[in-house]
Amino acid sequence: MKPSIFILACALILCKNTLAQTYTPTAGNLKARETFSNNRFGLFIHWGPFSIPGDGEWVMNNRNISVKNYKRLENFFNPIEFNAEEWVSMAKNAGMKYITLITRHHDGFSMWDTKYSDYNIMHTPYKKDIVKLMADECHKQGVQLFLYYSLLDWGREDYPHETGRTGQGTGRTGQGDYASYLRFMKNQLTELLTNYGQIAGIWFDGHWDQTQPEGSVDRTARINWHYDEIYGLIHRLQPNCLVGNNHHMIPFAGEDGAASLRDRHHEIGVVDESVRRRFGDREHRRQRAGVGDGHVAAGGVARLEVGDVEDRGGGLAVRLGQRARSDDAGGVGRVRREARARADRQRAGSGERRQGDERLTPFA
Repeated sequence: MKPSIFILACALILCKNTLAQTYTPTAGNLKARETFSNNRFGLFIHWGPFSIPGDGEWVMNNRNISVKNYKRLENFFNPIEFNAEEWVSMAKNAGMKYITLITRHHDGFSMWDTKYSDYNIMHTPYKKDIVKLMADECHKQGVQLFLYYSLLDWGREDYPHETGRTGQGTGRTGQGDYASYLRFMKNQLTELLTNYGQIAGIWFDGHWDQTQPEGSVDRTARINWHYDEIYGLIHRLQPNCLVGNNHHMIPFAGEDGAASLRDRHHEIGVVDESVRRRFGDREHRRQRAGVGDGHVAAGGVARLEVGDVEDRGGGLAVRLGQRARSDDAGGVGRVRREARARADRQRAGSGERRQGDERLTPFA
C-alpha cells in the first residue's frame, strides 16, 4: 500500500480558563495544553482495512456491507510498505511536532495487539503491532503521539446500534448492551494507555452517531456515554494525557478542547522537499479519505492555512492515508484475483460471460 496525503483541519481548540468544567486539570495537563498549542502542526495517520476496497473509511456503512463480508478484509490487509521510522522522520523533517494515529475506526478493526477483540492487526498477514511500532519510533524521535479511538462500532452487537444513525445496513440483529460495550472500550483504552508509553492525547470520534445531525436544535445524546468513567480512566492512568472528542459541541467536562475534523481544499505548495518528492500534491475529497482516487500530481504537498486555527490555540494536521497497490503481496491484487476467479466460477454454471474489466471486491 502506498501513502496518500490530503489537507485536513484536525483542530483541537484548547479550553480557555473561562470554560466551566467539573474536573480540575493537573499542572502537567495544563502544561500539555500549552505544549500542544505551541506545536501547531501535526500528522494524522488515517488508514486500515478500509484502504483495500478503494472507497474511503466509510465504505462499510456507505455500501451496507455485512459484518461477515467486511471482516474478510482482515485476511488481505498487509501493509508491507509501512515503515514507522520513515513516516515519523518524514513528519519531523516537515516541521510536525505530533502524530495522531488511528487505533480503531468505526469498522471496529484494532491496529494493535489487543486482548479484547479478535478483529485486530495480529490476525492479518502483517502480524505486527502498528501502535507499538509507531509509539516506539515517536518516543525515539521526540515526536508526540496522539491516538484516535472510535466510540462507535459498525460490527459489534453490544454497541447500541438500534439508536445509531450509521451502520444500520451491516446485518446486526442482536440487542445492544452499552454496559458490555463500555467495559470493552475501557479495557482497550487501558491497554493503549499502559502498554505504549507516554500518550499525548486521546482523540474520540463517533458521539454524533447517537445525536440528531449537526445543526439540529436538540443534539442531546440518545445514550449515556458515561464520559465520567471514560475520561476518569484516562486521567487516572495518564494525568497529562489530553482528551478531545469530535462531537462539534462545547467541550464536555473532562475534555481539554474542542476537536474538529474539516476538509480543507487549497492551492498547495511546498512544506518539505522530502514530502514533495515522495507524495506529490492533489485535491482530496472527504469520501475518498485514506485511499485516494489513483491520481497523484507532481508538485508540492502543503502550504497550510493555519492562521484561523492558530488564533484559537489549536493545531492543524495533514492526514496521511494508505492507497492500496495492485501488486501488493497479500493485498488488493490478491483480493481482485480471488474475486475474479470466484465470479468466473459463478458464471461457469450459468453461461454468463464477463463484461470487460469489472470492479471486483473481496465481498461476496
